[in-house]
Order: sequence, then C-alpha cells, then structure tokens
Amino acid sequence: EIGQTENYEPKKKATLMKELICAIYYLHNMNPPIVHRDIKPENVLIDKNGHVKLTDFGWSNYINNKEIRSTYCGTPVYLAPEMITLIGHDQHLDIWCIGVLMFELLTGEVPFKGKDLKSVSGNILSLKILWPRDINPEAKNLIGKILKPEPKERLSLEEMLKHPFFTKHLNNPVNSLMKPTI
Repeated sequence: EIGQTENYEPKKKATLMKELICAIYYLHNMNPPIVHRDIKPENVLIDKNGHVKLTDFGWSNYINNKEIRSTYCGTPVYLAPEMITLIGHDQHLDIWCIGVLMFELLTGEVPFKGKDLKSVSGNILSLKILWPRDINPEAKNLIGKILKPEPKERLSLEEMLKHPFFTKHLNNPVNSLMKPTI
C-alpha cells in the first residue's frame, strides 16, 4: 500500500502520485465519468514493479449531470468539505482526496486530526491543516492548491502535473495522462 513509502526518495513519491493522478484522470474521463470516492493509502497498492494500482471501487459511482451525488461515504480524515456538509459532490471529491493522500505520503501524517469525528470534521471545514515545519515548500504549495474548501477552486488533475513539485522531479508528467478509447 502507498502508506508504506517513508523511505522513498522525492522522485519516487512524485512518480507514485503521478500514476495515481493518471488513474483518476482515466476514471474521470470515462463516459459517464466515474468518481472513486474513497481514495486513501489502503486503496492505492504498489505492484512488484513499483507501479500504482487503484483498488476498492465499492463506493465508486457514475457522475450524471442530471443528478447530484450526495451519498455520505468515505474515510473520515479523507472526507472533503462537500461530503461533510452533504451539499452534493462530483469529481472534485477525488481531487480533495488526492491532496490528503499526498500530504500523508510526504509527511507520514494526515493533515486533519481531532479527538473524534466531529472535531476532525470541524478541522476539515475550517481548513485547519497541521503543516510540519520540514515539509517541502513545493509540496506544501501544491497541497494548498488542492485542499480548497470550494470544490471548483481545486487544481485540476492536469494542473497538478504541471506544478513544479512534479516538473522538478519528472520529465513531462502531463504526457502520461490518457483518456479512455472506448
């Protein structure tokens, strides 16, 4: 699982995140789009060749422009504000989860903590992030642009891969994005 990568160098962590972003991009470009809704370390596996495999589509659903998705699901520390407030969600929900996962991958901790579900939810809604002092400044900048309370203000998957966090460590990461051919 992706949560067991403490000893990976920055380039390898950037590669893992790029592969996850590519998997989500593929899902979001299906017809109709699919939202995973439970991106977390336990659902992102690393195969024997070091590549990411996204698993557990139990909470996944299609995005239909005529219907607002409002099912409350996911893992508490990964919940996006729109999931907590039950205002409805779409692909931007997965974007939020990518930001939380990236924070955890890089720091070994989750960005939002609390003594119970209510306090965790409160910290998410107020964007009370526990930034470590030694976090990479480019990573902090990128995560800050992903973890936006307003879903439409979050970076797109393409914009993420154009960020210096990725371009500094990887050659042309945006070229890895593929849309489904069917």
